[in-house]
Order: sequence, then C-alpha cells, then structure tokens
Amino acid sequence: MGDFNMPDVEWNEFGSPVLGDIASASAHVTNALSHSALVQLVDNKTFSYDGKPSSLLDFVLVTDPNRVSEVMIGPPVDERSVRSHYSIQFKFYWPTARPPSFDSRKFN
Repeated sequence: MGDFNMPDVEWNEFGSPVLGDIASASAHVTNALSHSALVQLVDNKTFSYDGKPSSLLDFVLVTDPNRVSEVMIGPPVDERSVRSHYSIQFKFYWPTARPPSFDSRKFN
C-alpha cells in the first residue's frame, strides 16, 4: 500500500496497469508491475484537489486478491488543505495456524 504519484497510469478491471505514454516516468514502475504477480485493488480516486476527487495515486498491491476485501476510500487525510490524499480502509485476511489439540489418551 502506498502513494505512487503516477496520475498518468490507468488501471483495467483486472487490476493491471495500462500506460498510454511509454516514455513517461511511470513506465518503469508499470512495466515491473505488469511482469509481477501483483494486482492493484483501489478503483476510485484517492487524491483531491480543491475538495474534489482528481486522481488515483494510492494503491493497494497484493499477490492474492482473495486476502483483501472491502477496499473503501475514506475522508481526506487533511480536510483543511486544498490538495489532500483520501484515507484507504480495507480488511486483510491472514491465515492462522491452529494450535495442536491436546489428546489426553496419549499418556505413557
């Protein structure tokens, strides 16, 4: 998760980057993401200018989209500023190992 500051990148419905200008500074990052197993889950604008959503700059990148759900854009981080990032909320599912159960029948 983080602020990537790449307003020229669009994202398709599968969470993969689509870059119109291959000569842009974002080309190296989008090329690396395209060749990785990472999927981007944020699908709404995360940056506001003058109180209105303007760009998708903050990403949640995962290898397994089934481990993250309910990605939501929250209020701006700094509501007093003319330019501000929105907060991002999501649920992350982490597998937990169950402790072995104690079987009292296994005494000497």
